[in-house]
Amino acid sequence: HHQIPKSVPFTAALKSGKNQILVRFEGVAVRECPYAMALQIREAIVGEGWQVTLPTSLRLPRRQHLMQCFEAAYLTKDVYHFEDDIILHWPADYPHRMQITVRLQTPAGRIYAEGTPTAEAGSQLNLGKAYTRPEGAYELLLMPPVEEYYEKGMKISHRIPLTISNSKYAEVGYGTYAERRQEALKDAARRQGNIYSEIAKIELGWWDLLKMEPFDKIIASINQRADCSDFYLVGLLGLLIRHGDDPNFPPDLRAQIDDCALNFKYWMDEPGNDAMCFWSENHQILFHACEVLAGQLYPDGVFSNLTQSNYWQEQTAIRNPQSAIRNHGEWHRQKGEQWALGWMKKRAAGGFREWDSNVYFEHDVLALTHLADLAVNDEVAEMATVILDKIFYTMGLNSFKGVFGSTHGRSYTPYLKGGRQELTSGISRLLWGQGCYNDHILGSVSLACSNYEPPAILQQIGGSLFEEVWSREQHAGVMEQRCDLAEGEWSINKVTYKTPDFMLCSAQDYSPGKPGYQQHIWQATLGTDAVVFTSHPPCVSE
Repeated sequence: HHQIPKSVPFTAALKSGKNQILVRFEGVAVRECPYAMALQIREAIVGEGWQVTLPTSLRLPRRQHLMQCFEAAYLTKDVYHFEDDIILHWPADYPHRMQITVRLQTPAGRIYAEGTPTAEAGSQLNLGKAYTRPEGAYELLLMPPVEEYYEKGMKISHRIPLTISNSKYAEVGYGTYAERRQEALKDAARRQGNIYSEIAKIELGWWDLLKMEPFDKIIASINQRADCSDFYLVGLLGLLIRHGDDPNFPPDLRAQIDDCALNFKYWMDEPGNDAMCFWSENHQILFHACEVLAGQLYPDGVFSNLTQSNYWQEQTAIRNPQSAIRNHGEWHRQKGEQWALGWMKKRAAGGFREWDSNVYFEHDVLALTHLADLAVNDEVAEMATVILDKIFYTMGLNSFKGVFGSTHGRSYTPYLKGGRQELTSGISRLLWGQGCYNDHILGSVSLACSNYEPPAILQQIGGSLFEEVWSREQHAGVMEQRCDLAEGEWSINKVTYKTPDFMLCSAQDYSPGKPGYQQHIWQATLGTDAVVFTSHPPCVSE
C-alpha cells in the first residue's frame, strides 16, 4: 500500500491464556521500503484483561526503561551549521535516571564522538561544535552501556538523524558567473564518493587527483539497472563526449562506459528486467537525454536490448514505416530526440507537473544542460536552452535570499526545513550568487561543465530583492499513458508574494479533500533557516 500505512482488520478465535499470532510481510519493492506493524485488539474483549505482548529474551523492565529513555531524548535542530553545538536533551519531566551510551556517527557507522551520560530530568549531552566534523549526514546512536550491549546481549538502540552543513551560505549575490563556475567545480571536486566530483576534477584538469572507485561502483549499479541509473549514465556519456579524446582519459574507464551504454535499457517498453523508475517527469527527460547522447556516441554500435526477439524490427516499423533505420545507434538517437522534443514542448507550453520541485529541478537541469550543450540536433539543443531559461526564471521568481521556498510539486522531508540542504541550492549559488554548495552536486556540476550561461535578466530576477512582488502562475497539461502511466488533464495554480523581509507561497485550492503524494502546498520563508509550513496528515516519524 504505497506510502500510506495499510490497516487490515481480521477476526480470530482466541483461546484462554496465551495466543500466538504470526505476521509475515511479503512484497516486491522498487525502492527501499521500511516496514512497521501495530497490532490492536478491538471490540468486546478489550475490557477483559487481554493485552498484546512481544516475545523477548531481554529483561522486560530494563528494556522498557531504556526505550523510554531513548524515546524521550531529542535534538532542537535537524541541520547544524559551523558554530552550532550539537546538544542532546532530555525533557524536564523525564521520570528515570540511568546511564547510557551515545555516539555521533555517520549512517555507515564511522564514529566521531562518544559519551556515556546519565540521562535524567533536564540533562544534556554536548557532542561538540558542528565545524569540527566533516559536512554531511550523521546520526546519534543511543544504546545501553557498551558492556551491557555487547556482553549481556541487551541489543536495543535508537537513532536520531541530523545533518552538518558547514558550507558558507550567501544571502547577497557576489562575483561573476564565470567566477562562480570555477568555484562550483572546485567545491564539487573536493567532495568524496560521487562520480560528479570526479567529473568536476576532469573539467578542472585535475587528472592526477582522479579516483576510479566511484566510477566502478556507479557503473556496476547501472549495469544492474538499479533505480536512478539514468541520473549517472547521462553524466558518464557527457564526460565521454567532452573528454574521451583527451590522452589523460583512462582507457579502462572508456571501455567500462562503452559496455555500460551498449547494454542499457533506455525505455520501459524495451525488453529486459530492471528496477528503474521511468514514468515521473524528471526520469522521462533523463532517459531521453541518455538515449540521444548514446545514439550520438555509438551510431554504428550494437545495443544488446534491441537484439532481443523482434523488438528492433517491430519498433522500427511502427516509428518509421517508410524506411528502415540501418543502425542501432541511429535508431536510438532519432527516438530519443523525438521524445525529448515532445517532453520539452509540453513544458514550454504548460509548465511542470512537478512544479518548482526543490528536488527534481536538479535532475531536470542535469538532463537539459547535457542536451543544450551536446545534442547535435539544433532543435533539441535550442529547446533545451529555452526550458533551462524557464526553470531558472521560476526558481528566481520563487526564491528568497537563496531559499527556493516555493510550493513544490514533489519534495522530501529533509529538504523542507531550510535552504541549506535543498538540491537546488548549489544551482542558485552558481546562477546568481545566493545559497550554498552542498553534497547535491549533480545539477551544479552539469551546469558548470556546460556552455549554457543564464541571461542577465534571470540573474537579476533571482539575485535581487524587490520592494514588492506579487506573481501568479498556472501550470497545466494532459498526461499520456505511454510515458506518465496515467491519463487526463492536470493543473496547478500558484501564487507568490515577496518583499525584502519574507516570501509567502501557496498552491491554491490544490486537490481539496484528496490525499497528497509528495506535494508541498504552502510555505512562509523568513530566512535561510526560518521557514514555516504545514503537512497533513503529519509525518508521524518526526
